[in-house]
Amino acid sequence: QTLDEEALLELARDVTVYFYDGSVGYHAESSCYGMSGAPARTLYEAIEMDKPPCSRCNPPTLEDLG
Repeated sequence: QTLDEEALLELARDVTVYFYDGSVGYHAESSCYGMSGAPARTLYEAIEMDKPPCSRCNPPTLEDLG
């Protein structure tokens, strides 16, 4: 059984990812490619800002929460 998108978005509020406002995507680690000490944010924020997941460090996605 999968959670609906609204429930997944609520879960995403508790998942930490890293990115700057100007970043192309979001990351699992603050030190991933080209990042230096990016601030901790939430997966929810990344989704709301239309940030794609980094293909190098494979951060969590909404689908992973389901």
